[in-house]
Amino acid sequence: MINFWISALFKAWATPAMVKRAYEYKDCSKDDLRTGVEREMVQKEQYKYITGEDY
Repeated sequence: MINFWISALFKAWATPAMVKRAYEYKDCSKDDLRTGVEREMVQKEQYKYITGEDY
């Protein structure tokens, strides 16, 4: 199951900044973000912006 924030980012319901905030509050994990990249729902640049780490 895809995390809500990953789906929201993909569908443009949420901005990368919103997802970063959710990540900081632990409402979205690195594993969720990695899955999003693998399923082409999250861009690698977005992953880096949100986590501060390269994919």
